[in-house]
Amino acid sequence: MSKLVLFIGALDRGGAEKVAAVLSSFYCDYFDEVVVLTYYNSMVFYELNPKVRHACVEKETQTQSIVKNLRWIRKFAKRERPSVWLSLMMPFNIMSIWALMGMGIPVAACERQDPRYEGTKLRRLVRDISYHFCFRIQLQTAMGKACFSKRIQKKITVIPNPNHITMEQRNSAYSQQKEKRIVTVGRLIPQKNQKLLIDAFAIAHKKHPDYQLCFYGDGPLEAELRQYASNYGLEDNKDVVFCGQVKDVINRISPANIFVLSSIMEGMPNALMEAVALGIPSISTDVSGARDIIADGESGYIVPVGDKDALATRMIQLIESEETRKRFSEASASVIDKFDKEKILKQWLEFVTI
Repeated sequence: MSKLVLFIGALDRGGAEKVAAVLSSFYCDYFDEVVVLTYYNSMVFYELNPKVRHACVEKETQTQSIVKNLRWIRKFAKRERPSVWLSLMMPFNIMSIWALMGMGIPVAACERQDPRYEGTKLRRLVRDISYHFCFRIQLQTAMGKACFSKRIQKKITVIPNPNHITMEQRNSAYSQQKEKRIVTVGRLIPQKNQKLLIDAFAIAHKKHPDYQLCFYGDGPLEAELRQYASNYGLEDNKDVVFCGQVKDVINRISPANIFVLSSIMEGMPNALMEAVALGIPSISTDVSGARDIIADGESGYIVPVGDKDALATRMIQLIESEETRKRFSEASASVIDKFDKEKILKQWLEFVTI
C-alpha cells in the first residue's frame, strides 16, 4: 500500500500551512493513505480533507523535549512505513532527515523561506550537511537554488506556489467599485515589516488624507503597530484599520485600490500572488519571489527592501494615476496562467514520485 506522510510544524495561519493542507488533499488521489504529522500541539486553522489522517508529535509525547520527540518520530515512521516522507520548512526537514536516518524511507525536503536568510552560519551549515542525506529538495525560486552548492543543487526542484484565485474571482474583483483603501495581508510579525508600510502611508496620507490603510492578519505586534500609527497622528479605525484574521480575506481585499507587501524576506509570497491574481494594483519590496510575480513597472511596482521613501513614492503614483492602476490590473492576468494550480500540482506529484 502506498502511503505519504507530510510533516510540518502546525496547521495554523501561514503560507506553508496552507500549502500543506492543499497538498495533502491533492495527494489523496494518488496515494492509498495520506497522513499529516504536525510537531506542535496547536490550533488547526486550515482544515484537512476528511480522507487525510492527522497525527501530532507533542500531543502524543506530552513533552517539548526535542530528543524524546525525535525518538517518537522514528518509532512513528517505523510503524507507518510510508512510501515517501515529505517535510515542509527547514527545522522539520532537518528533524526528518536525522530521525529517519538509515530506515530506507526517502525524505523529500521543502524550503518555504528564502534560504539566503536562514539564521546563523551554524544553522546554514547544519542545514547544508543534512540536505546531503535527503532524497529531493523543493525550493520556490531559482534565486533560492543558487545559494546552495552544486552537489545539493542536483537534488533541487524549483516549484513555485500555486495560484488559488480563479478567473471568476478575478472577474468579480475587477468589476467591483473600487475603494480608496490600501490593503496588506500577513501576520503582524517583524519579518513582514509593517512599520515600513505605516511610515510610507504616513507620507502618502498627507497628500491623500481620504485614503485608508487596512491590515488583514493578527500577531504579537498588533498593539505596537497601533501605537506606531498613532504616533504619526493616524487615527485607529479611521486612517489605519486592523481587521484581524478573517476567513473571507479575498472578498475583503477585492475592492481595494492598492495592495502592498512590505516584508524583509519571503519564500514566495502567497498574499502578493493572490492580490495580483485578483487584479489589485500591487507594490512589493524586492523579496524572493516578488519578481516571479510582478514585472516591475509593467504589472506592478517593486521597491528596495526597507526603503520607505521609494514605497511612499510608488504609493502616491498609484493613488494619483487611475491609468497606471488600470494598466497594472490588466497586465496581471498572466499570473493566473503562470502559476496555474493544475500545472503546479503536477510538478508536486512528480516531486514525490520515486
